[in-house]
Amino acid sequence: MRIFSISILSLFLGISTNLWCRELPVITAIGGGGKNIDWPSIKAEEDADPEGPGFFYRDCAQGVKATNASSTLAAQGAKSYNVSNLSDNNPMTAWVEGVGGYGIGQWFEVSAPRVNTIYNGYQATTTSWYNNSRVKRFKVYIDGKAHCFLDLTDEMGAQSFDLGEMYYDSSYVFRFEIADVYKGAKWDDVAISHVDDVACCFAVNTQLMAVAGSFVEAGSLERGSEIMAYDFAADSVYSSVVEMKSTQKHITLLHISAGSKQIDVTPDHPLYVKDRGFVSMNRLREETPGKSYSEIAGTFELLMWDAAQGASYFATVESVEVLTGDFQTVTVRRLSNGGMYIANGFVSKTY
Repeated sequence: MRIFSISILSLFLGISTNLWCRELPVITAIGGGGKNIDWPSIKAEEDADPEGPGFFYRDCAQGVKATNASSTLAAQGAKSYNVSNLSDNNPMTAWVEGVGGYGIGQWFEVSAPRVNTIYNGYQATTTSWYNNSRVKRFKVYIDGKAHCFLDLTDEMGAQSFDLGEMYYDSSYVFRFEIADVYKGAKWDDVAISHVDDVACCFAVNTQLMAVAGSFVEAGSLERGSEIMAYDFAADSVYSSVVEMKSTQKHITLLHISAGSKQIDVTPDHPLYVKDRGFVSMNRLREETPGKSYSEIAGTFELLMWDAAQGASYFATVESVEVLTGDFQTVTVRRLSNGGMYIANGFVSKTY
């Protein structure tokens, strides 16, 4: 009878757990870095060429503040595994939970307006990544409230995800609680190397205005590419050279239509808004709480460039459509002369 009671209780708990799991949405991160990233060599290349691709292959990071963790593995010699390693901009350091077994239920917290990027496992070397355990699933809380499950891929490099719309003038406490793991080859210890918020890019198929009325696709940009910069005061364009660009993967873009022109940008990429200057769509949406991106269309105008007329004009945004998928994006970080340029006919700026 006792065994029967325990079985009934186990069955009940199992059903309850399944119902509990179904109550929260599951968000799946997108990776692509593979299982063999040599961070020391990348750092050496960057040290030799500061204008190179960057330590994380991009530098659009806004940063987060790692604040707390349920446990931490004790330091081993000069190596520490503190929660601060999550926000030190170094993928070769990591937070490692400090309990026996695979750390199920252990967590860390970061404070930020948004989190959309994570580096899974202990990525100091490919060996350390392989030998230590990695996170397979997090349960994510925002300001103490269960928000979703986040499934990570089992690979090195950055993984991108979208936890939903956040108000960028606010800061939230994000708790990532380990719910399932990829087991390490040698150790139970579960590690995360970095957490971040990455923003401000446009789709790789965006056409940037170049010399002699030609265009260059953003995905083909290189350091030294010649494009046309925009002079707001003179309302004219002139030749400039791309000195730095960044690439980054995103899973959410906005398809913006204004007049006969369209552009796909991240919600945080700034475009020139009449009577406001450079403002992102996310910022505009925040200023009208409760409205979606599609509902703010028709309420503002963007600065455009007419190549045939050689002059700028303002066009009302007719629609803003949310796109979801696996998007490679580009940002122009620096020009040799000036800071504004023409992308798909929209006036944009280095960021």
